[in-house]
Amino acid sequence: MDATPPDRPTTRRTRGRPTLSDQVVAQTRARIVDAAKALFRDAGFGAVSMRRIAADAGVGTATIYEYFPSKIDILRHIWADIFELLLSRVQAAGEKERGHAAVCAMASAYTGYWLENPDHFRMVFLNEDRSERGEALFVESFNITHRLQPLLTALEEGQANGEIVEGDPVLFLQVLIGGLNGIALNGITISELAWTEPQELVKLLTSLFRR
Repeated sequence: MDATPPDRPTTRRTRGRPTLSDQVVAQTRARIVDAAKALFRDAGFGAVSMRRIAADAGVGTATIYEYFPSKIDILRHIWADIFELLLSRVQAAGEKERGHAAVCAMASAYTGYWLENPDHFRMVFLNEDRSERGEALFVESFNITHRLQPLLTALEEGQANGEIVEGDPVLFLQVLIGGLNGIALNGITISELAWTEPQELVKLLTSLFRR
């Protein structure tokens, strides 16, 4: 199953009913997604029904199913939008650097995005993905591993030029992402503690990989 839903409703219109323009379809989908974002943020994913999303979006309950087969499909659509923004920023941050310097730049951009968008962080990490119809989970359908390739490449380049310690670069990537997520998690959900400046923590974390 693709992470991003199709551009048109999934069910066919009944005979005699006018075909919706691409613009109307896009606008209706956007209203549904915006309503779901607000409800998931304020009430939590588990407390929200498709009927409530439809009501807040100003569409009929039957109509919402023409755009999204289930509530988890809406959440995955939101996740896809978030990760497109996040990973585009991460990749752009490392384009002018190589090796360890690229790792540092991308790590800083990664954590910075979450701290600037705490609602996005909560939307992603405080909601569990579930396979309701045997379809692939989001991390598989969105191919998260492949999209983190720029960071992995930077680690490999750093090892090749002697800047980064020897070891499994995939393992290093997993440790790095885990650490960056932890820094963001602490800053967003336990903000009452006097944490060291997040970018200083990122700097320390990335220094652990330097030869």
